[in-house]
Amino acid sequence: MKPLVSPYELDQVKYPEIPQTFKKVPIIGRLLWWFHRPTKWAIYFDCLKAQVEQRGQVPAEEWASNEMYSIAREIQALLKEHCWQEYLSFHPKDPYYVIAEFEVGDLSEVSAIMAIEEVFGVKFDDTYFTNAITFEDVVRYVDKHKTKELGC
Repeated sequence: MKPLVSPYELDQVKYPEIPQTFKKVPIIGRLLWWFHRPTKWAIYFDCLKAQVEQRGQVPAEEWASNEMYSIAREIQALLKEHCWQEYLSFHPKDPYYVIAEFEVGDLSEVSAIMAIEEVFGVKFDDTYFTNAITFEDVVRYVDKHKTKELGC
């Protein structure tokens, strides 16, 4: 399975052209388009979701153990709640900065990290996420340092 690629690296995060219906009304039409156009987050999400759907579900066998698979599923659920608002299946080799939406510039990624820390009883160093890490790296870190078991 091919890892996800940042929509920015694919040059896919661009605002669409102003539709003709908005161009017909000078000034007001452009202002209306400005407020109705998709956000960069929505464009980023749509691009990422398309990659995930094209690739399909990541099977449990991609993970080193059932425990890591369970941790990954729980983190994906937290990312759904704090970042994406829908469940996306991530591969161990996916870059974490892409799946945790670090490139988008809102604070939902911080909320997701705090939730991971709370659910598993781990503490990430302030510089941990500045490194080029994969989803598997995060899951391994949680597996190694967790003080709470799932379902507790």
